[in-house]
Amino acid sequence: MTAASVSNFVLRAHLVWWDDDPFFTGQSARRSLEDGALACASDGRIAWVGEASALPTEFADWPVVERRDGMVLPGFVDAHLHFPQTAIIGAYGTDLLAWLETYTFPEESRFGDRAHAETIVAVFADELLAVGVTSACVFSTIHPVALEALAAAFDQRGMGLLSGKTAMDRNAIPALQDSPQSAYDDAK
Repeated sequence: MTAASVSNFVLRAHLVWWDDDPFFTGQSARRSLEDGALACASDGRIAWVGEASALPTEFADWPVVERRDGMVLPGFVDAHLHFPQTAIIGAYGTDLLAWLETYTFPEESRFGDRAHAETIVAVFADELLAVGVTSACVFSTIHPVALEALAAAFDQRGMGLLSGKTAMDRNAIPALQDSPQSAYDDAK
C-alpha cells in the first residue's frame, strides 16, 4: 500500500520513539505514550502526535484505527544491503569465493534485464517494509537499469534510499566488471 492510496486516519497505539541518539544519551532520549495517537495524513505524513486524550478537534472526524494492543516505533534504517542477492538469500557456500562464483555472480549478472531487476526489487522493498525498514543503504549492480529499478521501487513506496551505481573492475566474472571510465559515464 502506498501513502497515496490511504485516506486520513488516526492510529491509536502505544507509541515509542527517541528524540536523541540513545547510543550517546542512553534511555533518557526514549519517549513513550501508552495511549498515544498519530494523526496520519493521506500524503503519508504525520500531522500530529500525542496522548490520545489530547487529540486536537481538527482530527476528530478522522477514522480511528485501534492498535492499543500493539506498539508503534519509527521506521528502521538498514545500513548495508545488497538487493541483487534477494533471490539467493540462504544459499550455501563453503567460503566467500565459492559462494560468489556459484550463486552471487550468476544472479547479479541477470540485473542488466530491467524486467528481472524490477521483479526482484519489488520483493526486496516489500520485504523490508514488512519488517519495519523504511530507509536503507543498498548496493545495486554495475547495471544502470538495476539502480533505476531500485530507486523507482523505493520512491513508489515512500522509502528512503542511499545508493549508487556499483563499480567493479576486478575479482568478478567479466559480465560484472566495468572500467573506471564506464562506471563514471554510467553514473552521470
